[in-house]
Amino acid sequence: MSFKKKNSPLLKGLLAGHRSKQGYAVGRSMAAFVVLVDQLLEAKGWQRKDLAVRLGVTESALSQKLQETSNITFESMVKILWELDVPLYDVFDELGKGLEGEANTD
Repeated sequence: MSFKKKNSPLLKGLLAGHRSKQGYAVGRSMAAFVVLVDQLLEAKGWQRKDLAVRLGVTESALSQKLQETSNITFESMVKILWELDVPLYDVFDELGKGLEGEANTD
């Protein structure tokens, strides 16, 4: 049996709207994470290259991970925060405060 892909304009519209809201929230969260990391580095008197050395990566690789358009892995996020001595739950709490009211509550 073969299934044909249905091209429902209504479904496409609903999915596009969901993806754009989701993408917006992801982008905002990543931007907030990058700003937070930079603030933590500054508070420690570190530069990104210092963090890169501690992570065992090049400064270029770290910069790529910390681009606002990057899709950083959870593992990388945890490693970065570990080196900065910041509990993960504190970061999620802070990031969540900036996104309150933007979550999809439908």
